[in-house]
Amino acid sequence: MKLEKLENSKNIIHYYFSHLSELRLGIFLILCRVVVVAPIPWVFKIVIDQSVASADVYGILVLILVCFGLLLLHYSMGVAGIKKLGRVTATMIRDLRAMVFHRMQLLSFAYLDRNTTGTLLSKYAVDTQKIQDTLIILSEKVIPDLAYGLATLIVLISLDWRLSGVLLLLIPVYFLLRYYFWNKLKVSHETIRVNQEQLTGKVSELISALRFLRSLGEEERSEKRLQQSNEQLAEANHEMLGTKTVFWTTMYVITQVLSLIIVCGGALLVIHGKLSLGTLIAYLAALPILLLPMDTLTIFSDYYYRGDVSFQSIKELAKNENVETRKGTMEIPGLVGQIEFKGVTFCYPGKPHIRVLENFSLRIQAGENIALVGASGAGKSTITNLILGLYDIQAGSISIDNVPMENISMAWLRRQCAIVMQDTILFTGSIADNLRLAKEDASDEELIEAARAANADEFIAQLPKGYNTIIGERGVGLSGGQRQRLAIARAILRDPKILLLDEATSALDNESEYLVREALKNIAKNRTVITIAHRLSTVRDADRIVVLGEGQILEEGTYEALSNQVGYFKRLVDLNEFAAS
Repeated sequence: MKLEKLENSKNIIHYYFSHLSELRLGIFLILCRVVVVAPIPWVFKIVIDQSVASADVYGILVLILVCFGLLLLHYSMGVAGIKKLGRVTATMIRDLRAMVFHRMQLLSFAYLDRNTTGTLLSKYAVDTQKIQDTLIILSEKVIPDLAYGLATLIVLISLDWRLSGVLLLLIPVYFLLRYYFWNKLKVSHETIRVNQEQLTGKVSELISALRFLRSLGEEERSEKRLQQSNEQLAEANHEMLGTKTVFWTTMYVITQVLSLIIVCGGALLVIHGKLSLGTLIAYLAALPILLLPMDTLTIFSDYYYRGDVSFQSIKELAKNENVETRKGTMEIPGLVGQIEFKGVTFCYPGKPHIRVLENFSLRIQAGENIALVGASGAGKSTITNLILGLYDIQAGSISIDNVPMENISMAWLRRQCAIVMQDTILFTGSIADNLRLAKEDASDEELIEAARAANADEFIAQLPKGYNTIIGERGVGLSGGQRQRLAIARAILRDPKILLLDEATSALDNESEYLVREALKNIAKNRTVITIAHRLSTVRDADRIVVLGEGQILEEGTYEALSNQVGYFKRLVDLNEFAAS
């Protein structure tokens, strides 16, 4: 329902009022607030024209008390109404941020390939903040001031239609100016949003690589890379500021000229006896209240343009073509992990002219330990991506336990798999927290058992707080081998039927590799294992080695068989393409 409101809303105002059922009470209180103070200009007229003229002190005191009572009601209802609107607005933004993050987790990998982490971060943090700013000023200023201005206009028309007619000239002038500046401000804010996303993307990328860049002494070059985007954003802000300044100044001059006309015209009417002094004073007292909505709308225009551009940016996430389209719901009872590719042709969405796999067929038996070997770009990692359903194939079929992948629930299938990569993903938090990513309700005993199987318990026990030791982002403070063993422990804790090892030992020294390799042997038992590797020691124990080249199977067999026959694999061994253990 919340997603439908976003998808069906044409702009940020439409989105706001799609929550009218929640806003109704707050708007009602705001309107009541306006009604109770609307008569105050009449009170001014009565005081001047009647009470002062007749020296009725008692009457003046009564009218003052009436005004105090009306103002008290105005204050109480206004505070309650704005608090109610503010609470609804805060809830809207909370739900919007939750929806944005939920939607991000459903984005297709084709979309993620086209957009940087910084772009998505900008949508979640920056765009939602701009929407929040817009909705807050809409709730706290625009709605109350518009209601106040409308009620005051009705009162002023009843006081004198001639002066009110002059005031009404301001309304079409305002909307004509707003229309004139609309496209200019909209283009400016869209340019700023795009530049902001690009800058955030580059900053995010450079911050994540700070240690690496400083180790190379490349701080100055990093600053230069960032400076161009920073200058583009500054220039876009400068252009927008110029447009807004002209808009604001024009509106200010028009409202001040109108005020001067009202004062002079009213004074002339009083001099010629066509207007009472009390009416003129009431008019002048109410005039700032009437002009207030115009000032508010002028300021709100800037918030609106920023907020609506950000709103349209977030709406982009809701588009179906950006979301993973797999609709399978089937869960396979007693999954054993048999995988089969039949005539699969695949190319990445961003490179449709390059076929990574061409009429590719491969059958992996349940419980088989298979190694994929080949040059970079041969399709090794692509095969693991397709097993996880991260991309759609262009032709052929993939089945798991003889069930077509399109019929299977991807969320369920991925929970039956575990992947250990070369670049281990660890999060800021305790070691126990990182292990429980695989199994949220795992007991302490299960954590220790998984860590022992991964040869990780020994080094964890030596840490200051053991399993409660806090590690930094991406596991800072741990060696590469320690991080890999934690990743393996996490995979063991998950107890997967299908295990994917993507160059899990390629960056390790010999001692670390030995410990990790022994841990991998423990986890590989009774599971389907697919290993991508460049190290001889990693592929030696595989049941079958599949050699890939240009999206095709060049050779397959055991290590001994391939090593003793003339072919691509033997050339790799002879040329020492595999690192020795």
